[in-house]
Amino acid sequence: MEIQIPRNKYFASNDIIDDRYKVVSLLGIGGMGEVYKVYDFHNENKIVALKITPGTAKIDDTNARRFQREIALMSKLSHSNIMAIYESGKVGNRLYYTMEFIQGKVFHGNIWQNLTIEEGLHIFIKIIEAIHVAHQANIVHRDLKPHNILLTVKKDFQKNNQFANKIEYLRPVIVDFGIAKTVESQSGITKAGTILGTLKYASPEQVVSQKVDHRSDVFSIGVMLYEFLTGTLPFARDTHQKTLVALLQEDPKPVRKHNKKITRDLANICMTAIQKKESNRYQTSKEFGADLSLYLDGKKPVLNPNVQYHSPNKLLIVGVVVWLVTTLLTLYIVFG
Repeated sequence: MEIQIPRNKYFASNDIIDDRYKVVSLLGIGGMGEVYKVYDFHNENKIVALKITPGTAKIDDTNARRFQREIALMSKLSHSNIMAIYESGKVGNRLYYTMEFIQGKVFHGNIWQNLTIEEGLHIFIKIIEAIHVAHQANIVHRDLKPHNILLTVKKDFQKNNQFANKIEYLRPVIVDFGIAKTVESQSGITKAGTILGTLKYASPEQVVSQKVDHRSDVFSIGVMLYEFLTGTLPFARDTHQKTLVALLQEDPKPVRKHNKKITRDLANICMTAIQKKESNRYQTSKEFGADLSLYLDGKKPVLNPNVQYHSPNKLLIVGVVVWLVTTLLTLYIVFG
């Protein structure tokens, strides 16, 4: 939804930025800047999104350096499920860049409710394949959550009431690499003790300010998958402090305790992704996506050999055997 802002505070409709972009409307405001819907005069009046640093920001301050890093990292990525960046520049003391304008909805809430489990998994695989491209470029997103994934319909799709079943036409797009970093460079901008990202979806290593790698993004996608399958978050509690304690110390409730319709294989895939210890998770996003694909093909997932997956059926069989042996021994002792 577009936001109406007084003319004297932000750019207004019909304002011109850098002699090239005509403002249509303000789309959003955040700590890193403002995002506008604009026409690009140099590209046949194409509609794009323009993100610009706040008017109070200085080029050498923390936000500006993060903004420059965001431009540099996004410029390295090219994938249909990652928001495309076009141009970048400077107006006065303000940095900006333009990117693809996406008319989509947040991958959450009503969108999830209109998807079957299989349809949702197909979309998760697309998201995982896209983030794998970032990981191959040594980029960690660090803030993967539903609100940073927009779901849109491809242009060649003819709208009808069954769009949710047309997976081939649904396109998830990962946005907002504002706090992304390369694996090699993870210091110099973030203040000590600062938790970057969104706590409900962050990995344990991220909230204790440890160096994170691509397995942190695996965890965040795993949390989203858990929420999609169960309707609840694995570590979210009613206060920030309780959520932090749960994330660092408590085991999540098993997926099938929330939803018995979820198969054990799918539940195990999800639980593998949100293991607290990095070595117990999928070691790459590619492995995560591969297991989801195997599941959809009706095959057994590989999972992680470091994790023990207990089958209730096996435990029941063992219990029955123990009971039979105990009963027979008792009868033998009593009756000879």
